Amino acid sequence: MFYRLFLVVFSCVTLWAAGSEEFYLFPMGQGNGQLIIYQRPSGNVGILYDLGSKSLQMHPKLASRGDWQEPFLLPTQESLVSSKKEEARASTARRQFSFQATPPRGENPAIHTPQTTEAKLSVAQRNATKSALEAFIGEKLKDLHHLFIFLSHPDEDHINYINENTIPSVPITVLLAGDWFGDIGATEGATNLTKPAVDVLEFLSRRMSTFGLVTNIYFPYYQRFQAVHQDFNILIQRHFSVYNPDTFKSSLGYFSNFCLKINPDGPTPSVLQGYFLDLFGGVLPISSEALDVMRNIYIWSLNQPADDANNHSMVASCTLPTLDLSIILTGDAEHSVFQSIKERNAPVDFRQILNSTRSTRESHLIMLMLPHHGALTNRSGSMLSFFKPNIFGVSAGDGGQYGHPSFSLIKQIQEIYQRNSWHMNFYNRYAYGRNFHFIALEEINEEAQATQEDKKAKNKKKHIVVKARKDQPFFLCPNVYGCIKWDQQGIRTNFESKVNYNAQEYFVLYDSHLLEFNRVVLQTKSSGALINASCAETPEEIEELELLDPPLTANWFYDYLAGNPIKHTLFAGIAVSDKVYFYQLLPFSDTTTASASAGAEA
Repeated sequence: MFYRLFLVVFSCVTLWAAGSEEFYLFPMGQGNGQLIIYQRPSGNVGILYDLGSKSLQMHPKLASRGDWQEPFLLPTQESLVSSKKEEARASTARRQFSFQATPPRGENPAIHTPQTTEAKLSVAQRNATKSALEAFIGEKLKDLHHLFIFLSHPDEDHINYINENTIPSVPITVLLAGDWFGDIGATEGATNLTKPAVDVLEFLSRRMSTFGLVTNIYFPYYQRFQAVHQDFNILIQRHFSVYNPDTFKSSLGYFSNFCLKINPDGPTPSVLQGYFLDLFGGVLPISSEALDVMRNIYIWSLNQPADDANNHSMVASCTLPTLDLSIILTGDAEHSVFQSIKERNAPVDFRQILNSTRSTRESHLIMLMLPHHGALTNRSGSMLSFFKPNIFGVSAGDGGQYGHPSFSLIKQIQEIYQRNSWHMNFYNRYAYGRNFHFIALEEINEEAQATQEDKKAKNKKKHIVVKARKDQPFFLCPNVYGCIKWDQQGIRTNFESKVNYNAQEYFVLYDSHLLEFNRVVLQTKSSGALINASCAETPEEIEELELLDPPLTANWFYDYLAGNPIKHTLFAGIAVSDKVYFYQLLPFSDTTTASASAGAEA
């Protein structure tokens, strides 16, 4: 009996000593950024995979971020408690509105986004929003004992947020994957040493020249460094007036000493695969508190031969033991990369390899980040059949500039998962406390485009509201929620796009009829006042709104509430700098769900 008790106590102490983990999916818009924090007694260690954005498509929500919400997905034993809380919250909602908004009937909830707001906001507003996001990310990293940064490849939307505003003064180890100085993927005889790449290298050089600030850097693609020196000499000459050349050259020496020796002009480097410690433990200085973490990192593809820079993307998996979860990080990798991974490891798959090395349970969850922000061109049957993910992550914005994530891809994955039960592993572990949705995009068909005279209108994408459903795989997408966080308590967001009002649940519809109003003028108005809000895309269009008292509910984080008494529509307003942006609230209902395109409501 005593022996059994000792084993139980020992197991509990060991589990507690192992710490816990957190996963963050950052709202980078047209960009990519994921963070895993391993909380350990010896010190917290972070794994940051990419951090960049080509176009934030900066919805004002990024500048008016709220606190972390109650988890919308909880471990199954807690789901009933959450449901009761939500019912109580809805029943106490104030009934202030003089009419009940009516759900649309027979109408497909497909929308056109306003391509929020890169073009809509002023320079000052864009800068304020960018700064808010940088500060938010920096806050998550500041208390780490060590930060590992994996940059999948040198494309702007994966690297350009690596700077002093986001990366704190903590020891870092940076793996710069891909051909940073060559011409793979570059156009017109240029190199990949673009301005965003130069900015990252300059930032790292400044860190290395700061006394006492540990900065370890690797370029795994290059076996010898001679050809790289020429590019750095160009950098030195270009920035002679900014930096002391001697300091920069000494930093260059630091680069050389901590790089794998590969010749960019020589044979294609061999593809690297294996545990991080096996690949880099002999050449990278890894602190004692990070050793345990590095045993959870596996590289599946590094230095994949390719003519496309996207296929240099480093594919890695991170196991989070206390969450019983593995996350597959994919960058912009395409089908050929996943096909090579599957062929190299045949006849076994990811789960079989994981079970043989870590003895994980059958209930162990696998989440795969869809490559290239959920682009249709990056679909891969090999990716699905090798990793067999139970849940998907998508790093995508809320605008239609690039058409991500692809609704066609979402439908294809749903159809594949209808033929198996891979996703049920997730629903056996987690249950809904609240509904969840995101926006997927679909090309407007040619027949519909032919009727549109406006060339800009032809380039628009049809946006589909995708709602979570237990008989379909789950997609974690931050494009209407801000940041997503997964920890022991469940999965939550820090921006609430769902509200309860007048005993009805609504979600915010980011549609083309984005209305705006002067903030200073609006501050002088009281409840019941009528205002003439203009459409952001066509300012000559005016909609008369009545200001309403916002509901006294815990999940109301908007600055204003307004309604159109004639159209029976509700709008939530967000203040950013000198403007207030109004977005329509669309009621959740069975009618709304049923009227979506086939497979749209997930």
